[in-house]
Amino acid sequence: MRLNFSHTCPSLRQTMRFEELFESGLQLSQEERINLNERCLDSSAWLYVDGCLAGEQVLVNATDFAPEGVDPWDLPEIIKTAKRRLHTAYVYSTALFPEFRGMGIGLILSTYVLGHLRGYGHYRLLTGHATTSGMCAIRNKLGAVCSSTHEDWFGSGRKAEYYVITI
Repeated sequence: MRLNFSHTCPSLRQTMRFEELFESGLQLSQEERINLNERCLDSSAWLYVDGCLAGEQVLVNATDFAPEGVDPWDLPEIIKTAKRRLHTAYVYSTALFPEFRGMGIGLILSTYVLGHLRGYGHYRLLTGHATTSGMCAIRNKLGAVCSSTHEDWFGSGRKAEYYVITI
């Protein structure tokens, strides 16, 4: 199995396929996905397995994260100040197509992105919400500290654990 990473966002058609993996309330429209693709950080990564798109991890600056209906600054004390937010990357989405799950690829992708952020040097914190037990386990392996829980993430029925990783 050959893994390749790219920091160039694939086509809209390709990235919209990831939206199908989420519950309808969590799926982005084409317009929302275009907006996300345009504002994602350079450290965002797309993973290819044997030349096929397998997964993505899309990051935005924490100051840009403001989903409708959620107070974006309901955050742990460590990143409540504006200065901290400027140096915090938010994992907007991590997605793997089902045929690539259970092989450790999610951990590889997340480790790769975290290493890229460390090398970039600007960001001090990586934060996000993990909505699956697998992603919570990956974040914990990378040193995440969980600070709060949303019991019904955007009406999806999923529990979301908010985490922070010091870079």
